[in-house]
Parts: sequence; structure tokens; C-alpha cells
Amino acid sequence: ATFIGGSGDDKPHSMIVNSTGGLCVLGSSLSGNYPVSATAFDATNNGASDIVITHLNSDGTALIGSTYLGGSDDDGRQNMTNNYGDTYRGEIVTDAAGNIYIASSTWSPEYPVTAGAVQATIGGTQDAVLTSLSADCSALLVSTYLGGALNDAGLGLRVDGGSVYLCGTTASSDFPMPAGGYQATYQGGTKDAFVVRISIDGTAITAGTFFGTAQPDAAYFLDLDNDGDVHIYGQSQGTIAIAPVGTYGQAGSVVFLASFD
Repeated sequence: ATFIGGSGDDKPHSMIVNSTGGLCVLGSSLSGNYPVSATAFDATNNGASDIVITHLNSDGTALIGSTYLGGSDDDGRQNMTNNYGDTYRGEIVTDAAGNIYIASSTWSPEYPVTAGAVQATIGGTQDAVLTSLSADCSALLVSTYLGGALNDAGLGLRVDGGSVYLCGTTASSDFPMPAGGYQATYQGGTKDAFVVRISIDGTAITAGTFFGTAQPDAAYFLDLDNDGDVHIYGQSQGTIAIAPVGTYGQAGSVVFLASFD
């Protein structure tokens, strides 16, 4: 057990143990003296609230890597909230090589992006972000905005071979959604759930869909099965059909599970 933080407000959002037993933590910090590693990608706080990513060794005695990540406005804290704690939602995962991936949100127009990013500039007030760092938090491998003219939030993700799958919620009818998805256009209401598949280098959105109703909808968690199918878990204030016939469900429930190829 250990403390991690500085003289300001520090919040953990998500954590995962990697294949070597190290603990990787995604959070946000208002501290100018949050602990960073000697080779950190970004050693200084950039604005009001920064994303922080910290990688501890297996017995919690040393930093393998730790860095700030962000721009001049709020990073890591999002405003598309329905439930207690939604402000701090986001997720951290690692791949087979130990590289770190996060789904989060930003208000900063200077959030760091990589060359060829699928979206190099912020689309609205708040965008979702997908970012990948080396295991020691020294190198930015992939980073891109994801959003339209209104608010967007990145909430869950998984990495599978040559793709990253990301889910969240969007209020933007012009969210960058490729053609061919189950619901290729915005469904209405104040926000829709979304899920997208992004190339591992962050340069292309290769598949995706909105998932929603004429009421507010959001996808909070995502997982993949052994066949590569995509499952999302979220909430809707609209009516989502229980399908196919015979599927367990409670009509009118706020919570939904959905599965896609």
C-alpha cells in the first residue's frame, strides 16, 4: 500500500495489473508536484486538471513510469454525467508488449496527438481521447481526439491485435462515424452511446456504430469475446428492444447490454 499524489487534488479513475505484476493507474491531478519518473513524457502540470498515468512495480516500492498528460484546460474529467463518479470515468489497459492505453476526455485544444492521428484537433468543447504510452511512460506512441462539435466522452476500451475498441457517449451528430455500422447516424436525444474500432496506430476509424434512442444513452464499459465480437454495457432513458426473441431482459430497464460483430 502506498500514497500517490502531490499538494493538490489527485483522483484515481481506473487501474489494471499488467502481465509482469506491475500496477498501472489512470487518474487526474491538480497538483504541480505529482510524482513523475525521470524520463516522463511530460514532467509538468499543463493546466487546471491533467491526466496522470502511473506505473508501479509489483511490490509498490518504485515507479516504473509516471507522467502528466494534457493541455491548458481540464483533462481526464468529463461533464457528461448521470451517476455518482461519472466525472472521473475512463479506463486504462495494457497490451501484450506492456504498452499502456487509456480512454478519457479532454477540454484542451493542445492535448498531445501523434502524427497521422485520425483527429488531430479538438472538435468541440469536450472530446474523447485515445492515447497510448510506452510502459515506462516516456514515449507517446498513439494519441488522437475523437469527437464532433458538441461534447464527447471516452469511457471504456480494449486492445485486440491490430485494433483498439473504444466506447463512450456523444452529443455530437457529426461524430466521426464510418459508414456501414448498425446505426450509422446519430439517433437523437441529448446523447448517444457509441463504439468504434480504431487502427492500432491511431490513423483510421475502421468500424463503428452509434447505439441509442431518441433519449439520452451512454456506453460505459466494453469487452471482447474469443470470437472478436464486441459487447457494451450502459444506460438508456429510451426504449431499447430486447432481441432476439427469447433473450433475457426486463422491458423498460435503464441498463442495457448489447453485442455486435
